[in-house]
Amino acid sequence: MDVRNVTVDHHPSILSALQGGPSVKATASFTVHWQSRTQVRNTTQNFSASVVQTSAIVAWSARTVDGIHYQTDPASTSKSYFADLGQERNGVFFA
Repeated sequence: MDVRNVTVDHHPSILSALQGGPSVKATASFTVHWQSRTQVRNTTQNFSASVVQTSAIVAWSARTVDGIHYQTDPASTSKSYFADLGQERNGVFFA
């Protein structure tokens, strides 16, 4: 997945973000490398899932309109041991 220059709000603190406090506009870019996808369906227990079970490495950067710049080290310098991302349905939401 490769995302470039998505518009985000930059808050000066986590508290400001949680309370909807002041922010400035910023842009963020990131690249994520995934490896495989797994589908699970169990009709007996009313459960289904679509899950990416893999490792993931992310390179990320952001820049505010007033010139503040954040950037991770290159993805090639990172190690990943586990990553899991998915969507599941169960119970009354199972179809």
